[in-house]
Amino acid sequence: MYCSKCGNQNEIDAKFCTSCGAPLQISMSNIQESPTNSNMNAVYENPLIYQTNVVQTPLPNGSEPKKNIKTTISLILGIISVLLSYIFSIFILPISIIGLVLGLKDRTNSKKRMVGIILNIIGIIIAIVTFFLIMLDIANENQDNSSNKIYYGDGFEINYGSDWSKTTLSGGQEALEYQHQAVYLVPVGNSSLSNATNELDCDFEDYSCQNKIYEEFYNYWDSDAEGSGRHLYGGSNSFSILKDDIYYATMDYGISSDKLRGKMYLLISEENNVILSFMSNYTNSTLYDPIVLNLLNNITINVKYDNDLSDLLDAMSNWNRYSNLQTSQLAKKATIDGGWRTLSDSETYWVFEDGEFYWYKSVNDLNDNYWYGTTKIVKGKEGLQLAGLDENRMDTIFAQSKGKVTSDDIYAIVCTPSKIISGGVDKSSTNINADTKWTLVWIIIDHGTEGIEGQMINMNTYDVGYYVKIKD
Repeated sequence: MYCSKCGNQNEIDAKFCTSCGAPLQISMSNIQESPTNSNMNAVYENPLIYQTNVVQTPLPNGSEPKKNIKTTISLILGIISVLLSYIFSIFILPISIIGLVLGLKDRTNSKKRMVGIILNIIGIIIAIVTFFLIMLDIANENQDNSSNKIYYGDGFEINYGSDWSKTTLSGGQEALEYQHQAVYLVPVGNSSLSNATNELDCDFEDYSCQNKIYEEFYNYWDSDAEGSGRHLYGGSNSFSILKDDIYYATMDYGISSDKLRGKMYLLISEENNVILSFMSNYTNSTLYDPIVLNLLNNITINVKYDNDLSDLLDAMSNWNRYSNLQTSQLAKKATIDGGWRTLSDSETYWVFEDGEFYWYKSVNDLNDNYWYGTTKIVKGKEGLQLAGLDENRMDTIFAQSKGKVTSDDIYAIVCTPSKIISGGVDKSSTNINADTKWTLVWIIIDHGTEGIEGQMINMNTYDVGYYVKIKD
């Protein structure tokens, strides 16, 4: 039976239209009187007698009955809402709301309609809950948390809270993992800023130079990713301030421009003359980019690239020996504690013991010309980080030593002078101020019977000294 108001087809015994709710009218004009007992048998024998008298109202212009598409659209939007709300959070809400409204407007009492309404409501709830959880995470990241940990990278360290954890990826790379989504921040590498600006013949403070550096890295990473089926598809195209003197820029990568899989992050510090790069994976840049940037905002850069320093480090791979000293004059313990004498004309002499240091102008004059103060000594890779040395570059130098030196032979020493005697006169008040500190890196080399050698870099001046240990 067709509804005379909306044209919807209904069951033959329906009293109201299932689409618009209008009452259905049945014409009894062909029935002159109620069936009597004499013709009731005919009715039972042929129940279609009354059906033939039902008026089937024709649709205007001979059109077909309208289909109920609201229910179908509502159901489809409900499925999309539930599947994507956890990923896109509140950005999926418009789809969920449209699906819910369409379901409520449709008056059919079908299971499909009810399922669509329920799915859209579930999608809205998931989207809102996910959004508040993410906002709570961001708020927690911004708070000073005593349980924060430190991730030590190559030339940098990052403070991170309970929402992040250190992990190792399947390829063996160390990374920081966001606990509430499969989002990773992976260190890619570092390089010298001055090397880049020299090659491009520009000054980083110039906007055009920043664009050139961005373009160089963009082209390099795009070419490097080609073998994996991924490419770069745009990005920030410029640098912005992250914190202090640290600039940052981003580049989007993925399978295609509409199937992005994450970002590359480029950090540059003019003060430290360094370029750091990171990679992160996520599909929703609007949602997770602020979380990653908030993490990177906790970075401390402790590597300083300097061309002179790099040359000095390379020169230290020669491993000079002092075999001209008699064995009886040499110390035996391959540690930093004790006395160290240089074989230059000045015969400078260092002593480290009990958290104190003495630096004598000459080993033959221990009273009239010396500096005295306290020390902070850190050994191994932590010492490299304290001194701001590139661990990868030091590993290359260790390899050149043919097994004679490892990171355990590295000592980083921060000397804080408190007294200076020059020509027998105390000049501490005029020659020492509150900021006077020296950062020294010592590499200890045990040559057995030939002696224990110490190679020292002054990280304040990049001067290099070669010493032999004469006192334990």
